[in-house]
Amino acid sequence: MATPNVGRLQCLYPHVLNYRQYHGLQQGTFVYLRFTGIIYNRNNGFQKNFSTSPRNAARSADLTRYQKFRKVISTFVAGSKHLGKDVKVMFQIQRKLKSNNYNWEILKTEEILHLHQTRKDLLKSLPVVVGFFIPFLGYAVPFVAFLYPKQLLSHHYWQPHQREKFAQQDVRRRRKHQLPLVREVGRLALRYKASRYSTDLMSTSVKAVNKKHLSNEELLQMAEFFEGNLLGFDHLPHYHLKKLSQVWLITPWLPKSFLRIRLKRLVKSIKREDAAIKKEGLVNLQEHQLKVVCHSRGLDTTDVDPEALVQWLAEWVELSDAAGDTDESFLAHCAVFKAMNYSKDRKTGDQDLVVQKG
Repeated sequence: MATPNVGRLQCLYPHVLNYRQYHGLQQGTFVYLRFTGIIYNRNNGFQKNFSTSPRNAARSADLTRYQKFRKVISTFVAGSKHLGKDVKVMFQIQRKLKSNNYNWEILKTEEILHLHQTRKDLLKSLPVVVGFFIPFLGYAVPFVAFLYPKQLLSHHYWQPHQREKFAQQDVRRRRKHQLPLVREVGRLALRYKASRYSTDLMSTSVKAVNKKHLSNEELLQMAEFFEGNLLGFDHLPHYHLKKLSQVWLITPWLPKSFLRIRLKRLVKSIKREDAAIKKEGLVNLQEHQLKVVCHSRGLDTTDVDPEALVQWLAEWVELSDAAGDTDESFLAHCAVFKAMNYSKDRKTGDQDLVVQKG
């Protein structure tokens, strides 16, 4: 009787050993999926990213942790594919630009807009995409990125409700810093009251504080105040650059030299777009492109009619063209004055603005 029992134990021993090994692996996998599930359920807004209707939301709530894990990964991969397609087009535009000795005039408005936007998207999302390919740990990267999509991911990964939410956040952030910046410009005008341009700058600041939408003529009168050692980028104090950077949605804690470089590059890219828009006209811009262009220049595009957006952008393009070679600081400040008091119901006498080609 003893011998058969010993034989049975010897036969069962390998199975017990294998069970202990695989059981440990299963436990580790379960802990990992449980951890990712906790991250997934941490943010209700994140869970809404993958449901656009109540039926889909209820269906998403019934998913297991592993199914949620796969859904997040598939969503991240789909966004990365869309980003990859845009990057491929960006490289084609860059090759076209390089073959023509970097002559920006040969590019269409759509190509310039795509080039500038994709560069921003790539710089923002590249660390996350690269981190995704790290063995094992890379699977946690999408979960962390989806917790902070505005900071870590480009618009390719956003849902429609997130686009509206982030646009509203940008509007609130800009409004918070627009008025203090205009008041700071008025204080600088008082400091340089001996200059013959200080009166124009002071009156312009007062009108903006009193919620008046300024015309291009009023803004051009103070253009020379931004030259030399007054309000040029090379002479702005650090605290003023920080306020201006916050209006342009640039991280304000960067060193002074970095803030100046980023603001200059941003204004130069906007002037390239303005030159292309003036050359081709506004009629070629689609509605979503029109909103993106106006939003990038500081205008609140929510609940604004497309006709009002066209009118505002036409005024801006004329202002950008009239500014010529003026210091980039002028247009950087003009965007604040032009955007902060614009109303969609405003009637203007400037109906002869060029919105068509020629």
